[in-house]
Amino acid sequence: MGVFTWEGKDKVLSELNLLLKNQSKFSFTENKVKSFNSEDAKNLYIESDNLYALLFLQKDYKDKIKIIYIDPPYNTGKKFTYADNFQTKTEWMNYLYVRLSLAKNLLTDDGLIFISIDDKTCPYLRIILDEIFGTKNFISTLVWNNSTGGGLRKKHINTSHEYIVLYAKDKTKVKPMAAPMPEKAKKMYEYKDADGRFFRYQQFAWKNKTDAKRQKYPIKTPDGNFIIPKAGYIYRFVEKSFFNLLEKNLIEFKKSDKSVFTDIKGRPTKWTIYVKTYLEKKEETVPKSLLPAEYVKTNIQSVYAQKVLFGAKIFDYAKPVSLLKYLFKLVPNSDDAVVLDFFSGSATTAHAVMELNAELNENRKFILVQRGEPCPKDSPALKAGFKTIAELGRERIIRASALIQKRFTQKTFGFKYLELSGEQDLIF
Repeated sequence: MGVFTWEGKDKVLSELNLLLKNQSKFSFTENKVKSFNSEDAKNLYIESDNLYALLFLQKDYKDKIKIIYIDPPYNTGKKFTYADNFQTKTEWMNYLYVRLSLAKNLLTDDGLIFISIDDKTCPYLRIILDEIFGTKNFISTLVWNNSTGGGLRKKHINTSHEYIVLYAKDKTKVKPMAAPMPEKAKKMYEYKDADGRFFRYQQFAWKNKTDAKRQKYPIKTPDGNFIIPKAGYIYRFVEKSFFNLLEKNLIEFKKSDKSVFTDIKGRPTKWTIYVKTYLEKKEETVPKSLLPAEYVKTNIQSVYAQKVLFGAKIFDYAKPVSLLKYLFKLVPNSDDAVVLDFFSGSATTAHAVMELNAELNENRKFILVQRGEPCPKDSPALKAGFKTIAELGRERIIRASALIQKRFTQKTFGFKYLELSGEQDLIF
């Protein structure tokens, strides 16, 4: 299969190579006035076009960033607090292609990148990511129900979801992922043993029409007879696994009028076999592509957080802290990870990292990049007294850290505020 291409891609590739050869000329210095508790801070807030910042980070952070989360412009043609009106889809693709290429270099071998996107632009984003990361490193497209679907009724369908596309730098290096178990699932573990551990009973035979002969062996019941699953059922495990469970006292025989077993001659029996499954201490489960609403919440929570921090909603479509906390917790062995967001906006990523560190007593670091673009006229941010998006993001981090410290007094937060040294000509 040939390499996918689009208008302007070859030019972008050649200019990207030129940029990489000259990356050393992009330097930044700390603005100590704008930094916050920066003496020992390992967090960075970079005010710059993200192209310059990504080039700058190549030197010290190549292969060192475990998590990237970005919420780029969706190219809707609208003007929110930031510009989102590229002239063409190819212009948008070229813009992201060069930045995502640079971002990949920064990821650790087992690093992951999460990208928020809507359903109209998702196919174009997947093309770019398949080109850069390879189709083999695609993990999932997560579905986030970001609203209740209310508001004005559209002619056809009210959209109440967005996507979060997830790729790995090298999927073979990523360890199994785990997610918090939903409360509904926890309630299924309704029994308690002598040690106070919760467990549930599951039928050892389950409905399955496949002819899996290794999962239809005879099992001896307490009265000395043998039973097998009736037609249309098989065991959950092969015989060796059954005896391992039996030896660990995780198999129970009970009598029931709804048995799915027969004796070895095909006659009905009341014997039923159950396997005991314990609720793990971590109360984790395998993540699902449909994100659980009870953990990730909706845009309403983002509005509430802004009102707590600023007294008003000042940023459109900012993601809720709960969503990013959930995503970051999915990443295996990430308790001291570096998290990069080069479309920082309202700095929700920093807020999520700080809150997660405080709650779990962990040590993630954040690197945020945001242009010093002016807040548009009549925007909520400008009316609240913020001249630029970078200024807004900086203040969000400071106010959020103060709130977190009220709950977790042992945690302190800070960041170095970096600005571009000198003027540079923007290529992309």
